[in-house]
Amino acid sequence: MIGVVSNSRQASDYSQGVRAMADFARKCLDNWVLTVNRSLEQHQKMIRATLAKRAYELFELRGREHGLHLEDWVIAEQELVHHNLNGNSSGFCILVDCPRDPGIITILSVTSRSLLVFHSRAMAAHNPELIAVHLLPEDIHPEQTAVDAVDGVLQVHLPKQRNKRRK
Repeated sequence: MIGVVSNSRQASDYSQGVRAMADFARKCLDNWVLTVNRSLEQHQKMIRATLAKRAYELFELRGREHGLHLEDWVIAEQELVHHNLNGNSSGFCILVDCPRDPGIITILSVTSRSLLVFHSRAMAAHNPELIAVHLLPEDIHPEQTAVDAVDGVLQVHLPKQRNKRRK
């Protein structure tokens, strides 16, 4: 133990901190983290940067043959952007594979119109790799996102925003 807790308030704060660390450890053992991001613009920048990187990789794999940049971009987009949305009148459900490797953490970043899926090695947490993009056709409530982990698959539940009807 690093310090000595001297009064009941500090003891309470200390035990809450220990519980929070334990909750975080359980979340890490599950190998996934959910973040709510208010900036759709930030998501769009990350998507464009990842597409550009992948398109350039395809260009290099083809022996740097010029004139096919649009084809490279389309292939990169097809690899990254997923259109398999299961939805109903109340929301969307997206299934995300979660690696069984305890050294890889799946990061879910959600906005009102998108879900980005990253993988990060514990040692390279500052540089996660964007592996999937889910663009949503309707606004959702990102702060109400729920995730269930079942047999290595994350079931991400994204509730739709309700339009207010005028009387």
